Amino acid sequence: MKDATQVAAKLGLDEVHRVWLAKLEETHPSANLPAPNTDALPALLARLDVAKEDAAEVLETMPSPERNPESWWLLERSHAALVRNLASRENQPDWKPIPVLAGELRLFPIHLILVSIAAIRQRHTEFGVPDDISWETLSYVGPAMAAYRNKHHRAGIELSGWEWLRFFAWLYQVRRVEVTPYWLLTHPQAAGPLFWYDAETAAQLGPGHRKGAAALSLHIPAADPLTSEACSESLHRIQTSFHNIQPDGPPRIATCTSWILDEQLAEYLPTDSNILSFQRRFTIVPGARDNDEAVLHFVFGSERPKELNALPQRTTLERAVVEHLRRGRHWRMRTGWLQLAQ
Repeated sequence: MKDATQVAAKLGLDEVHRVWLAKLEETHPSANLPAPNTDALPALLARLDVAKEDAAEVLETMPSPERNPESWWLLERSHAALVRNLASRENQPDWKPIPVLAGELRLFPIHLILVSIAAIRQRHTEFGVPDDISWETLSYVGPAMAAYRNKHHRAGIELSGWEWLRFFAWLYQVRRVEVTPYWLLTHPQAAGPLFWYDAETAAQLGPGHRKGAAALSLHIPAADPLTSEACSESLHRIQTSFHNIQPDGPPRIATCTSWILDEQLAEYLPTDSNILSFQRRFTIVPGARDNDEAVLHFVFGSERPKELNALPQRTTLERAVVEHLRRGRHWRMRTGWLQLAQ
């Protein structure tokens, strides 16, 4: 029986991977994890929206217990850890992203997702998540691999801790909007509101606003335009898609914490802009926190120029962001909520 030291030596893993390997060594491997069905994998990769050139390399490097015993050691223990950490109706997942891997292990995160799809989909079914939302959530794999290839000119994937939540039944793609279930004012608060009401005000607003109430958190990824039609479509699906995801009944409200809810945007954007239309859907909670980085990252990306004057000025929003900062002012994070149909 192999151990972490032998696996690390064979696969060229180093000190960066030490903590990860130690945790895997403490993990009981999945009982009788079957070798992947190579005949079924191409259809699954297509369902995950993986391009053919990337799928070919995933298939070529897929471990098996016989050919790649060290890689299989990693895979069966990582699968066991993932399945054990799938979200429940009472708990959020506790998962640390896999360290960066190179060489023959570069596609290991994809291999792990593939062998875990059945367990993830089963949890979605238990939560009553509709089939289309389940697959839309998991199909993030393809675009993420495409982005990696565009940047590095080879097959691969980079997943942040937030993006990994898609594969733990805790983050869902509902068309233009991402959704996470949570409980108001409980810990951890990764998905919860930055600001909320005092207990008396929350009680006056109704049971859905009280501490511990089931809620949904809405997140707006930097993607296609935030059109009113796209938001309405997402919210319509959200209304009926998460009734059974938490033990205390359907969530009564959805919250959003974002710079997109900063009322200062109305000083720069036309009243019919997509962002202001989105704002008007929410009741804004008192409280604000300066966070220029959030808006700069969303609007200009992580690889933007560092100098304010070097930022592009192609759109009304880009010009607004820069002009506001040039005035010595700050963009702010705000929290808002909207009622979900019961």
